[in-house]
Amino acid sequence: MSYLEYVVIPSHLMYTPTCSIFRFPIEILRMILVEATVDSPASRQRLLGVCSEWRDILISVPTLWTTIPIYMRDPTDRQLRMTLDCLSDRLSRCESHLLDVVWDVDGLSESAAESLFALLSRQAPFTHWRSLELWDWSSPRLQTTNMGDFRNLEQLVIRRYAPGRFLKAIHESKTSKLRKLVILEVIASEWIRTEVLDLIRQVYRLELTELPLSIKLPTNVKELKTSYLPLVTFTHLKLLHFITRFHPLVFSDLSFPNLVSLTITFEDRPPCFRGAVNFFALESLTLDGSVFDSLAFISAPRLRKLAIRASVHFAPYTSQTTSLVRVLSETDFLLSPSEELDLGFPVDSKTLTLALAKMRHAETIRINMSCLKEEWRGIVAAITTVNFDLIKADSSLNTKWLVLNPDSGLDELDTGSRRKLEKDISESLGQTGINVIKITSPSGHGIEMHLEDISGLQQR
Repeated sequence: MSYLEYVVIPSHLMYTPTCSIFRFPIEILRMILVEATVDSPASRQRLLGVCSEWRDILISVPTLWTTIPIYMRDPTDRQLRMTLDCLSDRLSRCESHLLDVVWDVDGLSESAAESLFALLSRQAPFTHWRSLELWDWSSPRLQTTNMGDFRNLEQLVIRRYAPGRFLKAIHESKTSKLRKLVILEVIASEWIRTEVLDLIRQVYRLELTELPLSIKLPTNVKELKTSYLPLVTFTHLKLLHFITRFHPLVFSDLSFPNLVSLTITFEDRPPCFRGAVNFFALESLTLDGSVFDSLAFISAPRLRKLAIRASVHFAPYTSQTTSLVRVLSETDFLLSPSEELDLGFPVDSKTLTLALAKMRHAETIRINMSCLKEEWRGIVAAITTVNFDLIKADSSLNTKWLVLNPDSGLDELDTGSRRKLEKDISESLGQTGINVIKITSPSGHGIEMHLEDISGLQQR
């Protein structure tokens, strides 16, 4: 979220010397403008139109312009000239920086293709391409004579595939830096065995969202995101991300001895299933969905981070909460992350109490909330209750960081109300061992209270 989206300058001061932002040193102003626009092309376009000074500052920062969308569909001669002029202007701003290219070109005549590649060969040869998002249609014919090779290509995303074109040029290049390959459409197996398979042998991270795993993955692939469960054991995989639902029984016959991170959505666990799936190296587990009963059969003794998230983000989260309470109440549930517990949807105080009691070792607790003003007391009550019960049993919560992520309730508070909220929360949690309390805000103007701040607030 960019800072300048929340800075309101009165219109009668916008272009006057008395407006403080126009008196900033040029270095500070450049930092502010870059921060405000680096991840937001829409904000960048708006700020370009504020004044000539801001426009000159933004244009002078090459890294803001390295994403190069090349989009042409059956252009007229006039449209072609305008597009090439805009493309040339944008490329001139990038200087010698590597480029992130989005290629979506169709319906070019041979002469139009010659004009396009003539411009690219002068200002953006393949050697300058760092990443490529490819919508590769049937035309134009690639004219790669003066384009060089893809020696600096690090990431390739294939959204539409035409065999023997871009992939052929990439395959024939020295692409030793290629680390990530994403394929978002079904590709015929004969094409896989030729151009794509050689690229797979180079990458560290592979995403095959629409492609069945009918090929044997080479050992260089350590991270895999897919819609299809590999029905073999991959001893070399370290990160596995599934984007469709899977039945837990499938995992009982598979082994991932070196898997460190798993993101998955489970279907319902059958009542008769009492087996266990052991992930001895697993450190991060993200479960997305509305059914969490399958957590009871997972064993992960090295687990550091557990994130439980709802697939549908609409309140109330009744089914998700019911499923979470059900699995936490089972004696088979043994997961206890050592570093972070992330509850990605709002839960009531009783559910949170049960979760903290079962997973008391987490150093950081992240809790999503609907409304800060309505829910913070229930969260505080759950934490203090669990801590009190553990102290009676000669134990305590291991939590040092508490992060609250409310959808609303903080930005609406004035300065006095925010200060009172800080004091109330800090005094309530002062005896629980928590060192840092952070409350985020959609606007970016959150609260962070450290131990020394808490002590100072309690003395007021």
